[in-house]
Amino acid sequence: RLTLNSAVTALEKGGAWTQAIAKLSRKDVDITTVSAAISAIGRGGDWPWQLPLQLLQLAQERRLSFDVVVCSAALSTCEKGPRWEI
Repeated sequence: RLTLNSAVTALEKGGAWTQAIAKLSRKDVDITTVSAAISAIGRGGDWPWQLPLQLLQLAQERRLSFDVVVCSAALSTCEKGPRWEI
């Protein structure tokens, strides 16, 4: 898991959100991975405004425990998005 989280965090820092999200298809994803992928979206370019919320839903479906970090990442990313007022 540490390697996966490190990879997604590196992709986040590079704004490579599509590659970060692709890593979420793995079975060993944890809430840290989801949080980094959500943050990567905010650093990337054009993205669908629903995407951060869909990743929160994915985390819920996988029964991952939410924490303040992932919720803050989702709010921050939505704020940066094309329709933050929704």
